Amino acid sequence: MNTTPKVMLLIDADNVSADVIEQAVQRTLIEHGAVHLRRAYGNAETALKHQGLFKRLSVRPMVNLSAGKNSTDIALAVDAMAL
Repeated sequence: MNTTPKVMLLIDADNVSADVIEQAVQRTLIEHGAVHLRRAYGNAETALKHQGLFKRLSVRPMVNLSAGKNSTDIALAVDAMAL
């Protein structure tokens, strides 16, 4: 049985800069050796803005099409619980 924990990095990209996203990925890699799942939650504008960064860091953009207040936060929280 494999007891190695799987590390998942879920980022609220609507509320953080590109520098912080990069630092979060790098720090997580340093501390845990691997990141098994990398997702960044945000609106379409954010996904396009950070498209190159996400590709370079192997972060999957999770585009939230709902425009309601806190909709990105809710999508991230639901995925975190499901994972």
